[in-house]
Amino acid sequence: GMEEAKDSLQPEDTTKRPRRKRLATLDGNAAELPTLNREQQEKLNKVQAYCEKETYAYKQQLSIVQSMSQEALRQQQANLFEFAAQQRAIQIMSRVYIGSIAFDLREDHIKQAFNVFGAIRNLSLPWDAVAMKHKGFCFIEYDTPEASQLAIDAMAGATINGRLIKVGRPSNAPQAGAIVDTLRKEAASFHRIYIASISPNVTETDIRHVFEAFGPIRSCKLVPQPDKPEKHKSYGFIEYERDGDASEAVANMNLFDLGGMYLRVCRALTPARDYNASFAISFDAETGEEISTKPTEAPPPPPAPTLPSLGAEKEENVTISGSTQRLLMMQKLTRQSEKSAIVVIRNMVSAGDVDANLQTEIATECCKFGDVEQVIVFQEHPEGGAKSMDEINVKIFVGFYRPEHAEAAVASLDKRWYGGRLISAAIYPMDLFVKKDYSG
Repeated sequence: GMEEAKDSLQPEDTTKRPRRKRLATLDGNAAELPTLNREQQEKLNKVQAYCEKETYAYKQQLSIVQSMSQEALRQQQANLFEFAAQQRAIQIMSRVYIGSIAFDLREDHIKQAFNVFGAIRNLSLPWDAVAMKHKGFCFIEYDTPEASQLAIDAMAGATINGRLIKVGRPSNAPQAGAIVDTLRKEAASFHRIYIASISPNVTETDIRHVFEAFGPIRSCKLVPQPDKPEKHKSYGFIEYERDGDASEAVANMNLFDLGGMYLRVCRALTPARDYNASFAISFDAETGEEISTKPTEAPPPPPAPTLPSLGAEKEENVTISGSTQRLLMMQKLTRQSEKSAIVVIRNMVSAGDVDANLQTEIATECCKFGDVEQVIVFQEHPEGGAKSMDEINVKIFVGFYRPEHAEAAVASLDKRWYGGRLISAAIYPMDLFVKKDYSG
């Protein structure tokens, strides 16, 4: 009996008999799984190894994707920070400090003096509640840095209401210096110019026609009003295909009288962007009180520049200098567009006196009455042909920019003696001139 009890306490020898697994059956009773043979066990091991391998690969791919997502997020955040920094720099450079303002001036007076350089987004004139008057300085924020630069260049040291004003950058402008320099370099590669003080009657097509005189234009865009897209905000940008054309346009068109308003033109300082967008950057009315300016005597307004010659058209019996298309467009844009700006001069020269220098001589003579855009010399032959040079009637057509200039020329030239000839000068109908009908 003791031996049997001892034997019953010995652990079961599992090497002699394979261990069976148990599982629960549908009725809740336990059941044993069948024993796997060697081939089945090898297949099971392979399946387990494959699952472990695929799981590891999935985790690796998941780690890479997560890493890429984090990098993309960091890059997106960096781009947003860079964009915000650029917009802040642009806004800082779009602001102008104006000091030494006469106390009887109001916001509308200041706007009237400074809105010719571009659209004013905000004007802050700090008020002294104790003295019951403004503090003698203000800040203007334009849509663009180009407008503020034009304002500083033109108004520094100018006099408003008998008082010499100070105009310059706010004191925090140096904070944006590095970013602005980068934007300037980027903008320089696009050959863009900024145009302000555009008459409401002038369209985008009109501007393109005027500025095409200096070279091929890649794009021309007047910034629309947000609430009235069919109307512009009196400023825009032109991009030329060549840098030299952009420089020539700036040199010739700044302060050019177009449609009764003097254009303000300069090189673009920043790349193209949405000029109607607003940014969540506060405008501190008290910032930048201290500013370094060097007032100078207010310069006299420079004379209106002369547009370059556009070449000459050639027709039989007709010699034309200048551009008819641009002259017609200029005529349309003047405030007195119902009047003609064309003068016809008869009996000034004979057919034998017509030479290559005649247009230049006529233009020089007529420039004292106003800017001359075009000179046409027309030799009118009688029916059946001219038997001699004396039978050819020479008419000279002079196209001015403004009707009043044409009227001044007629008043001075009509019934005047020139080279032994009695000159006849009169206003010529624009509709006939447009049709190239010189028979009138």
